[in-house]
Amino acid sequence: MDSRKPFSPAGTAVLAGLLLGFSAFLPAPVGAQPPIYITQWGSYGSGDGQFINPTGVTTDPAGDVYVMDGSNQRVQKFTGTGTYLTKWGSYGSGNGEFMYPLDLTADGAGDVYVVDYDRIQKFTSTGTYLTQWGSPGRDNSQFDFPTGVATDAAGNVYVVDQYNFRIQKFTDTGSYLTQWGAFGTGNGEFNRPAAVSASLVYLSHRKIPAQAWNFCVREAYDYRWQNQESAE
Repeated sequence: MDSRKPFSPAGTAVLAGLLLGFSAFLPAPVGAQPPIYITQWGSYGSGDGQFINPTGVTTDPAGDVYVMDGSNQRVQKFTGTGTYLTKWGSYGSGNGEFMYPLDLTADGAGDVYVVDYDRIQKFTSTGTYLTQWGSPGRDNSQFDFPTGVATDAAGNVYVVDQYNFRIQKFTDTGSYLTQWGAFGTGNGEFNRPAAVSASLVYLSHRKIPAQAWNFCVREAYDYRWQNQESAE
């Protein structure tokens, strides 16, 4: 087993629950309404519509839902009401295969990005493999256990490079643009960053003034969100 793995497969569902619980302690926006239960789907297993330790979820512009079914090493796609549509992925290191998939996101064109071990894989909305980038290491475009991914309105891709304590930014085809972060607890520093979310509206305990596209970074060991501006 890889010693860098931050939690066992059996614990990923528990971690997801903890993250949701943590979000409940963030201050709600002024005038925000409490969440209303709508529906749910899924059960334990490896069949269509079943999950074993799902580790990520995202939606595309059409409203379809993608679930990173972590321990089944696959992505499952559903309608917004939970109707199963398709799936892709299996265990392995080849194109379209996954080893330790932890997160995924969809861009404005509906393409899907998956963080898996030391690489990013990109797919169409139906699971056709498009491209990938990344390798183990500390240089530009290399990763040491990436754990989160997000895209912005311009289509840029942000990757949480956990054990390198940084965020790396790429084009939608994987060309390296920039990076920031270092180990620490100060502003702009990270202690095991675990997730990133790009948005124009956001909440944070630690705020860095921003003027353009902003995003949040969750840190697993400092129990905080940092609010930052995209570095150019």
